[in-house]
Amino acid sequence: MSKKIFITLILIALISLVFGVWFLMMDKNPNDILSQTDGENLFPFGQGGGTTPVNPGTTNQTTTTTPGLDLNYIPRLRKISETPVAGGVVFTNKLGTIIRYVERATGHIFETYTDSLEIKRISNTTIPKIEEALWSNQGNQVLFRYLRDDNQTIRTFYARISTTTVPDQAIEGIFLPDNIAEINVFGDRIFYTAKTETGSTGIIANIDGTKKTALINSSFNTWSHTWSQPGSVLLFPSPSSLATGFIYTLNTTSGEYIKVSQGAPGLSGLSNKDGSLILMSGKKGFGVGTAVLNTKTGETTNLSLQTMTDKCVWSVLDATVLYCAISQALPQNNYPDAWYQGKVTTNDSVWKINTETGDTEEILSPQIEALEEFDITNLSLDAQENVLLFTNKKDLTLWAYSLRL
Repeated sequence: MSKKIFITLILIALISLVFGVWFLMMDKNPNDILSQTDGENLFPFGQGGGTTPVNPGTTNQTTTTTPGLDLNYIPRLRKISETPVAGGVVFTNKLGTIIRYVERATGHIFETYTDSLEIKRISNTTIPKIEEALWSNQGNQVLFRYLRDDNQTIRTFYARISTTTVPDQAIEGIFLPDNIAEINVFGDRIFYTAKTETGSTGIIANIDGTKKTALINSSFNTWSHTWSQPGSVLLFPSPSSLATGFIYTLNTTSGEYIKVSQGAPGLSGLSNKDGSLILMSGKKGFGVGTAVLNTKTGETTNLSLQTMTDKCVWSVLDATVLYCAISQALPQNNYPDAWYQGKVTTNDSVWKINTETGDTEEILSPQIEALEEFDITNLSLDAQENVLLFTNKKDLTLWAYSLRL
């Protein structure tokens, strides 16, 4: 065979091969090609693909599809908001388990059901730049906290909303006193502290600010507090690694307060549902130390997993159980100041801790389930303990994790 004929045969074979590949591609359904691209885990578990981001200017959020994804599938770890939130709540009524939240930029309220991917805007009153939103446990009352235009005056606005879904309802309410430094909601009651000329005062009232009673007047003006049990608030100086703190219990009826802890820098506390146990955290070297105080015996037990009280919530069903966000590798720094100031962030997973037996169990690793890093804070539970709600401090988005399979 001559060299010219050999080269000609090779060229014919190559042309035939190219034509065959082109023919197969043209014969293939375009939707089949698209499904090959999109269907193979294009969107990580727990984000994207299921719903479109909420547009603050629309009434209802529509649910869109991604080829290859099941619209009815609710991920166990679910991203609730695409935009930063000021605060959320999860509660159950006769219609189901509902999550409501306030969007930071607009003050609009959105809601979703835990068995649906649809998210609806239920308020149309714009209150820009909400720093904090605090909810009643039934999700029908909320406090909006924000700065006035002077960037100094703290405003607190109370609003009541319908317990059932009413799209784009107007928000009406009343203002509480200006410059409330810190506020806690327990049921439909509040406890707040405000600075005075001689220090500070601690006041208990209805959530709308009515029927208020001054419980404590102090020469100290930077109190922090948590309220998670009937009849008693935990008081402690605003946590700082530069100052030794103590924890006090404040009786919400008599105003009597009792010191219940030893002193430690950066100390903060969180009580369980019956007040028998107090979770405490504070500065330990260039990290944090975490312990549980038994208020009946006075005994303190150090926990093997170290975190801050801001990253924990007590079980509503079992008084000995905690859910805490634990950092995989806590950067060395002065805590809690560095974390409060945003100088450090954590990379957390969620653990269930039995403080009686010492048993610990990692129940959620967001890095595995959502392929994201989470700095978890603002944890809360519904009354049936079916859903754990929390904020990712890295971008202030709201997430929900189902505790029941």
